[in-house]
Amino acid sequence: GPQAEIAAAQLAQAMRDPEPAVRIDAVSALAQLGKAAVPHLTLALQEKDPHVRAGAAFSLGRIGLEAAPAVPGLALALQDKEVGVRIEATVALRRIGPRAWAAVPALIQSLEDPDPSVRSYASTSLSEIGTPNVWALVNLINRGDLTVQKAATKALVQNDRMLRITAATFRKLAQSEDAASRELALETLGILRADDDATLSTLGTALKDGDPKVRLAAVNALISVDRKSTRLNSSHLGI
Repeated sequence: GPQAEIAAAQLAQAMRDPEPAVRIDAVSALAQLGKAAVPHLTLALQEKDPHVRAGAAFSLGRIGLEAAPAVPGLALALQDKEVGVRIEATVALRRIGPRAWAAVPALIQSLEDPDPSVRSYASTSLSEIGTPNVWALVNLINRGDLTVQKAATKALVQNDRMLRITAATFRKLAQSEDAASRELALETLGILRADDDATLSTLGTALKDGDPKVRLAAVNALISVDRKSTRLNSSHLGI
């Protein structure tokens, strides 16, 4: 209500106090005000003090769903020069959940962040945000960079609701000219334990691959599928 808005405005002023401890306490206190604090915390993502920027992102994450108006600001914060700010921004977007779908392109870029923690949190955030990011992740996997493929794969595999789309993506990747990408695809199909005919046929074909690591990945994937499925038979193995 009005009192919360007045308190939020006063705390926003305190975020610019010359004393660092006062600035940090003000950011923390704003989180207690919920929705009324969101505009002030969003602006705080641009403050000079990196501790204030990180605290603002953390506080927006604590507010959760009601912090959805801050999503564009948090997406920009994913490019912050300070790794702590980038981490808190990814966590905040995860806590906002599906309403943070507009940040998906920025989160996908964060899968290439130089810091491994940022990459990991970005992957988890993409999974939590849900299905609107699936096609973007599929496109990223098809781009061909193995490191990015691995990060995008992690995010996509966590989204169990999209098993059919995910399996189709990795069946295609299993045809890649790059052996490491084929290996990644087969490992992922094993994790998914998809037992449709198309996937089983892909795994069977991979048993004849010229690369021993790819063949081993196919064997392990078939073992994983076989534990789940009663549909695996000699026709899938080309026998």
